[in-house]
Amino acid sequence: EIKITDAPPAARAPVAKPDNTEAIAAVRDALGANRSDLFLQPVVTLPQRKVRYYEALTRLRTPEGTMLQPPEFIDAAQAGGLMPRIDKLQLYRGVQVVRRLQIKNREIGLFCNISTATLNDAETFAEILQFMEANRALASSLVLEFKQSAFRTMGPVETACLASLRELGFRFSMDQVKDLRMEPRELGERGIRYVKVRAPFLLNEASAHGIDIHAADLSDLLGRYGISLIAE
Repeated sequence: EIKITDAPPAARAPVAKPDNTEAIAAVRDALGANRSDLFLQPVVTLPQRKVRYYEALTRLRTPEGTMLQPPEFIDAAQAGGLMPRIDKLQLYRGVQVVRRLQIKNREIGLFCNISTATLNDAETFAEILQFMEANRALASSLVLEFKQSAFRTMGPVETACLASLRELGFRFSMDQVKDLRMEPRELGERGIRYVKVRAPFLLNEASAHGIDIHAADLSDLLGRYGISLIAE
């Protein structure tokens, strides 16, 4: 099921987390029973507020239908080696979404998050690469997203995987930015075309981290290297 929302599903009151073994089993069961939904969060241009992209957000459900938030299943999925399975499912669904969106508007694109665990899973990544090659016509509309911390810790294997995707025409986005100490030229050379930064961080927290740069200046700086700034 695919749902378009202005924001991710509202957080529920905290629930007691099962132990790791139970949590991993719960994630595996949800995936096996296809109890997963794909939400689309709009990314708009300002000041027009025109939808330019959507971000794909995967959510899992319990047998009772309760929606699990990322903190309730991501750690278990990572511990159980299930992130490649989740990423592959999201990418396959993402391609279907892009095809449907482009029927109405060819300027609309989609962000899909990928974990480094998927890049390091040789079998899964080979399947993904073959799938992406078959859908390389959508390269301009499907952006693959990684955390800032992931980009900074990538080794030879992950770097080679990104190079393979880049050769097919796909580009990347960097999110969960914790600091603005970055070299735009290097980001551009690695195929990064979008950088997502929390709005409060841009507006009033950067100076607290010893960074003297305004949002408009950062946007211009990134823009020189073909990178768009997205405020979250």
